[in-house]
Amino acid sequence: MKNKIIFCLLAFFLTFTISFTRVSAVSNNITNEQYKTYIVGLEGELVSSSSAYEGVNVLNFGFDKPEDIFIDDNDDVYVADSSTKSILKYDLSTKEVKEYGKGILEGPTGVYVSNDLIYVADSISKNVTILDKNNNLVKKIGRPTSDLFGKDSFYQPSKVAVDQRGNLYVTSIGNSNGVLQMNSEGEFVGYFGPNQVKVSFSLLIKRLFMSKEDRELYASLTPKPTTNLTIDNKNIVYTLVDGIGNESLKKYNVNGTNLLGGATNMSTSYRDVAVDNDGYIYTVSNDNEGTITVRNPNGETIFMFGNTTKNSFNIGNFDAPTGIDVDSRGNIWLLDGAGKNIQVFTKTKFASTIFDAFALYNDGKYDEAEVAYKDIVSKNSSFLLAYIGLGQINQRKQNYHAALDYFKIANFKSGYSEAFWEIRDEWIGKNLIWMISVIIVLVLLNVLKVRKRVFAHYNIDLSEYTNKIKNNSYYKEFSYLPKMLRKPKDTIYDIKFLQHIRVSTAFIFFALFVLINVVSDLFITSYLFRSQLDSHVNISFELLKWGLILPLIVIANHLVSSLQKGEGFLRDIFIGALVSFAPVLIFKVPIAVLSNVLTYNESYIYSLLTNIVWIWSICNFIYMIKEVQNYKIGELIVNIVLTFLAVMVLVFLYLMIYILFMQMFDFISGLIKEAMLR
Repeated sequence: MKNKIIFCLLAFFLTFTISFTRVSAVSNNITNEQYKTYIVGLEGELVSSSSAYEGVNVLNFGFDKPEDIFIDDNDDVYVADSSTKSILKYDLSTKEVKEYGKGILEGPTGVYVSNDLIYVADSISKNVTILDKNNNLVKKIGRPTSDLFGKDSFYQPSKVAVDQRGNLYVTSIGNSNGVLQMNSEGEFVGYFGPNQVKVSFSLLIKRLFMSKEDRELYASLTPKPTTNLTIDNKNIVYTLVDGIGNESLKKYNVNGTNLLGGATNMSTSYRDVAVDNDGYIYTVSNDNEGTITVRNPNGETIFMFGNTTKNSFNIGNFDAPTGIDVDSRGNIWLLDGAGKNIQVFTKTKFASTIFDAFALYNDGKYDEAEVAYKDIVSKNSSFLLAYIGLGQINQRKQNYHAALDYFKIANFKSGYSEAFWEIRDEWIGKNLIWMISVIIVLVLLNVLKVRKRVFAHYNIDLSEYTNKIKNNSYYKEFSYLPKMLRKPKDTIYDIKFLQHIRVSTAFIFFALFVLINVVSDLFITSYLFRSQLDSHVNISFELLKWGLILPLIVIANHLVSSLQKGEGFLRDIFIGALVSFAPVLIFKVPIAVLSNVLTYNESYIYSLLTNIVWIWSICNFIYMIKEVQNYKIGELIVNIVLTFLAVMVLVFLYLMIYILFMQMFDFISGLIKEAMLR
């Protein structure tokens, strides 16, 4: 009797243990050890932050090789398991598990639930299988027979999504034509969102030196297939493409245009994407840091957290994540395929504050949103989106100067441009009348020759002073700069044969060339059109850069011209090169000043003028080489090409000498330190 009681207790214990582990934590070894969370900093870099999400649960309700996860409107969790060849449904409220498709499915890799129907992408049977909630087979959608699909196109469904009208979107393994779009009857309609190959010069060069197999693997001209997708409550389609950098996540509008073209911090190893009811985007990748990324509807990164770590038992560390979804409360459900578990994360107070600020702004409650954003900044002064939010709020409240300050802190130039446009428009409205009046007065004064009449009336004669200035040697030499714009041939003749410009003056031109480029780029040009952040400016480097470029070109051209039997001396090339850049010396500062009254809408004016000035100067330089060296067109082309190669060689030699010198310096300093220690 005693043995029977022990046996019954043991059987009960085993049964309870099995049923418990089916819907509860996978392992007692799993811990909630802290993992890193990242946000985007003020310079676009990732910086550590307070935790945005904390792990609250780890589940396995019977799956062995989970491929995909989906959470429906009732927060029921569906997992496609290729090992059990079924779809497992987990009822979050009752903790009950139900199995669908057993004996029907062969290799489910994708699951989507819509209108009480379960859509399954079965990559083994090569079908999209539709089941109802009573586990009845509704339909199997096989290979499309339409001519639009293509006879040689691959059809092996891997993921599936369904819009509110019942249209199906299917990704097929190996099919590079795009997402397969089918109507509610399963008839093929066409391809949606095809991927493009950006053919660059570097890609073509790589292909020249690769074998056929390597070209197909590393430098293929065939578009990559879409690997995963989802659809939000507005029927907007989101897709993932493996290994294409900043376009690996796409958000398509109804016209098939990618709305996330400018998104940053993209991964090349995305595995799944989910979208919540507010349009926030959640992705999971195989990256070592920032495995889970949370983005706003515009694709801007809010948080990145978690790690891909083999054989780890810490929440937030994943073995090989395969799926992600979000429930109605904003909890993130991460499916770890190799780890055979689901990790559930909920928002911390820090993350809730941020999402609340976004919601308040979207609802038009700007005063409350401003308080929330300032609270975020007080806790984390590097949070980029908070400064952008504060700028947008002040812009909405017409506090444009404050908006400028916030946008500049966040380096958000498009917002800065919009706020500046408002300030400029307001200023023009207030000052337009007197500006027109001043222009009219100046024109009238010039037409009526008032200046000459005043000088004649008071017997003012400035000819003595003007003649002194005109006879000054520096004035005469500087006058060759505007003359180069009008009569380049005569100017070069005077430089080469009459030597009207001294070498000492040429060095003044050189100093001006360096100073004008550095000062205009760093201090005069508008913030909108500067290529560098103020915090990244290195004046010494800028002086060195502009101070070396012309001497390098001059020396390289002199060496090449000496071998080509050119007629010009080093002096002629040096002076001629500086005068050739007269458009830069004359117009660069005025263009930089002009940029301060332009917005992004008029950026083409700045770009056009800048390009004209530099192209004009380069053409002057090439023409100067031809005239100074007395080359024919063929000889000139060879000279220019060899000059470019010579510059590259000189730069390479400089780097080699610099590296050797630094190594020698480190070696000697190491010997001295060792001798001092002993």
